[in-house]
Amino acid sequence: MLDQSFSAKNFEEIFNIENRRGNINPDLLSSDYKLIIEKLIFLNEKQKSFFSKKKSDWTEDEKFEFECLKIDIQEEQKRKQEALKNYFQETEEGVNQSSFRLRLKTKKDNKNEKDLFYIEPNDCLQFFTFKCLQRNIHRTFKVKQANRHAIMTQLKLLLNESLPKYIIRTDITGFFEFIPQDKLLVKIDNNTLLSNKSKAFIKAILNEYESLKDKTLFGPGIGVPRGVGISSFLSEIYMKDIDKEINTRKEVLYYVRYVDDIFIILASLPDGQSLDTYYNKLKVLFEKQGLELKDVKNSDKCQLIDLYTESSKPIVCKVKYLGYQLKIKKDNKVINTIYDITTEKKLKFIKRIKLAFTHYETESKHDIKQARYNLLDCLNYISGNYRLSKYKSGVKAGIYYSNDLLDNTNFFPELTKCLLKKTPNPYVGLFKTETEREIYIKKLKKQISKIDFLERWNKRQMYDFSVSRLKEIGQWLNIEK
Repeated sequence: MLDQSFSAKNFEEIFNIENRRGNINPDLLSSDYKLIIEKLIFLNEKQKSFFSKKKSDWTEDEKFEFECLKIDIQEEQKRKQEALKNYFQETEEGVNQSSFRLRLKTKKDNKNEKDLFYIEPNDCLQFFTFKCLQRNIHRTFKVKQANRHAIMTQLKLLLNESLPKYIIRTDITGFFEFIPQDKLLVKIDNNTLLSNKSKAFIKAILNEYESLKDKTLFGPGIGVPRGVGISSFLSEIYMKDIDKEINTRKEVLYYVRYVDDIFIILASLPDGQSLDTYYNKLKVLFEKQGLELKDVKNSDKCQLIDLYTESSKPIVCKVKYLGYQLKIKKDNKVINTIYDITTEKKLKFIKRIKLAFTHYETESKHDIKQARYNLLDCLNYISGNYRLSKYKSGVKAGIYYSNDLLDNTNFFPELTKCLLKKTPNPYVGLFKTETEREIYIKKLKKQISKIDFLERWNKRQMYDFSVSRLKEIGQWLNIEK
């Protein structure tokens, strides 16, 4: 039986996982723990300084001091573990008090003007309770989000097979906001493995959401809080039966749903049905579950493509899915699909380059050396790749690993040209003469000119960034976590 208790032991396990991922806000931790960490950093740095010369050259006093430092570090490590133990014991006591309540806060998402919900980032009781609840749900329902790369790899194989097929690409309208809570709770209550306390916390979150959501837009008893990690799990639980129903249909060659984005490949259609009729029946299936699929006429996220019926003319169409632009062409019986980069992604690259230079200009007023270092790191981040070593072992990300399925890479040389047109604009007051400033700019531009987006994509150029450095770069380039 899985331990689903909201206990000090489980909170400490979650802390260790999230800390490795770089997701622990320092303000969550106790002042005692933070002081010990500061002292450990100081002692470790002091210990490292001894290795500036060979150990055989150390004096007796240095050997003695080094041994004393080792003892001090060991003692501080013990104090650190004790401080964590006390901290999580207090957290357990707080969470399990009868007066404890889960709380949500809300803000407007500027990107799509929808309400986003979040928990107070400095509240350790809220943070560890939510994380523990997510873990309990994940373990008992065995739900997880589909893998984007695996989906697009499978699609590429299937879309390049010259078998007649129909394609449905669609989207669920207001996915999180329209999930019926009563039907969701029935599925949760029917799971005998999930603890009663976890079930009670889920109901409490939905009640909190009800008190905060915009009731002029969404009626009572529907929706889960968009933006909160637990909602991804709850939505997957709700969608399990729908996914299974579609997946088991004999005409369905491939069905995948990534959150609210749906892609279906049909090997055939049921007798007497057209593609439009089939899609309308699909819409009815979702409507019975309180959800609405996008309309073909009113949304660019909904497309019905007939690659089954023979045509005397070539069929050419474009489909956007999970960050790729799919250019599908059928000529006679041969189907060919080219993966391209979307316009949105192209604009994102250009915007990030601009933001990197903007940050440089702002930072150069205070510390031009640091500004230069930050600019080059930002450009290496945008044009290169990096390992998420402290997040998921072996996972790589960046320009290649986020776009490795591309067939058309023509945009990358254009991006290089865009970068090379940019001129760094350091703060004027730092230079004695304009000539001195021009020489500085010329040297920096020479460094920047070594960046070639296509070359770095082809060579899978890697750069080392710490978790904290990635966070800094993310803030400067306005990258959503």
